[in-house]
Amino acid sequence: MRRVYFCLVCWFSIITTFFFLCSNLIFLPILLAQDLSPPTVSTGEATDVTSSSATLNGTVSGRRPSVWFEYGTTSSSYYYSESANWQPETDTVNSSINGLSAATTYYYRIAAYDSAPGYTTDTAYGEEKFFVTLSETSSPTVTPTPLCEVESVSVLPKRLILKRGKSHAVTVNLKGKNDCSTESKIITATISKMGSRRVSVIPTSQVTDENDTAEFIITAGNKVGNARVTFKADSQKISLTVKVR
Repeated sequence: MRRVYFCLVCWFSIITTFFFLCSNLIFLPILLAQDLSPPTVSTGEATDVTSSSATLNGTVSGRRPSVWFEYGTTSSSYYYSESANWQPETDTVNSSINGLSAATTYYYRIAAYDSAPGYTTDTAYGEEKFFVTLSETSSPTVTPTPLCEVESVSVLPKRLILKRGKSHAVTVNLKGKNDCSTESKIITATISKMGSRRVSVIPTSQVTDENDTAEFIITAGNKVGNARVTFKADSQKISLTVKVR
């Protein structure tokens, strides 16, 4: 009985060993055929570079790669990293980075490893490249144009005689202090109370041109006599006597 039991144990050991060796012979070529080399990566040029952001680009080919970009302000020293978006149909990779300093050189490279189920490859690194962020655009300092103060007002003709119903143009000229330009200054024209019955003036206000002058039209009414028209700019003024006959 003992001899039979011993034989059964021996046959069981032989069969178990046989199946173990066969299984290894079957699966060993499959294991050896697996490519455990890291993915192929290439660092691309940076695009959309501004004073504070940029888009990093590259390519990677692999089974199921985990991809990221490393970057920093010193060559071969990458203080920052940013995960990347992989497009398997084109093997392209891109990543947008923000919070960069203006007018600064940044060095970067792509990195990836395959993380397919059952195994993980070593990390592959692309070549180093660099880009320079743009300078900050500062708003130009606008120097306000100093206001020109009117020093004096003159009018031509200095005296005007009109027949009833007739009109005549008068030119008012301004002189600025220190010979500053009085262009775009407003000149107002007013008629004395009694004079408003004898003449009219248009317009009642006018803006000076590039020659510091403005033109007004005075028209005589049907009543004879004198009228006084006053032209004023800032605190300066001058009066013109108009005689209607």
